[in-house]
Amino acid sequence: MILLQTFFALLFLQLTIASDSTGQCPFGYELIEFRLEYLENKVSQLFEKLETIVGENQLATDERMENLSANVTRILELLEGVERTGALVDHQNRLDKIDDAGAVVNNASTITTCRDAPSTGIFQLKLPTLSPTAPAPIPVLCGVTLSHGTWLVIQQRFDGSVDFNRNWTEYRNGFGAMASFGEFWLGLEPISQITRSGGEFELMVELKNEAGEYGWARYDRFEVDEEGGKYQLAELGDYGGTMGDCMGNSGGMKFTTVDSDNDNWSRNCAQHYLGGWWYNSCVFNNLNGLFQPKPGGYGIHWNGWTKAATYSRMMIRRK
Repeated sequence: MILLQTFFALLFLQLTIASDSTGQCPFGYELIEFRLEYLENKVSQLFEKLETIVGENQLATDERMENLSANVTRILELLEGVERTGALVDHQNRLDKIDDAGAVVNNASTITTCRDAPSTGIFQLKLPTLSPTAPAPIPVLCGVTLSHGTWLVIQQRFDGSVDFNRNWTEYRNGFGAMASFGEFWLGLEPISQITRSGGEFELMVELKNEAGEYGWARYDRFEVDEEGGKYQLAELGDYGGTMGDCMGNSGGMKFTTVDSDNDNWSRNCAQHYLGGWWYNSCVFNNLNGLFQPKPGGYGIHWNGWTKAATYSRMMIRRK
């Protein structure tokens, strides 16, 4: 409002000056000119003040937006922490219940998928027919974890009672104490046959690190090639989870054991780290290494999250 009044005052004065004849009332002209200059200074000051106010308001607005953005980020972090804590508590409870009294052992019924299993336990799985001779059903452990649904467990470790430093034949056929819900490796051949049986499979990895923290990693595609392709990790999809995408380093790699070197290192990773795996250059991830590694060495390893996990479980299911 003040700016408008000042503008009209200046306009009126300019018109008045223009209508005066040169030489008439010189003192009055000088007075008007002085007032005009005064008003121009006032207008200039008002504009400067206005610019200052706008600038301060803009700065305050920017600061408010930054604070708001920081608060939103903090809220999202807190919500993620709450969700993770709840998931991990549920995860730990389920890990502890995998061998509870209600589990079924050596059930006589044959299933074609763990979704057919009525409860957590060991069942006879009918393998898909990928050759002229239909394979005999094999025992598998079906379990429910923190992620909704039933999974087929392909690897489980928690006390170091089973030696995972095995040769090619043992990793192909499988080994361990599945029947007593102990440590085991299902076998590359059944894993390959299952994941190549049609449809897409996904992979879940669960670990407990040295600090007692539980974590998980999930890949939305998982397929293992046949033995002729050295059981190559042919498909490993997008990652999700709490531990970081370490297994992505193994995508496309062939399986290496102490007697079959198929990694990218100049030496044999399995001989060096004492466990068969889809090694690339050895140390990025290895869930089949020593359960209790030598001081400063690597055991059940997931780069950036653990060098010596005290629990490991790998599971698959059809999507």
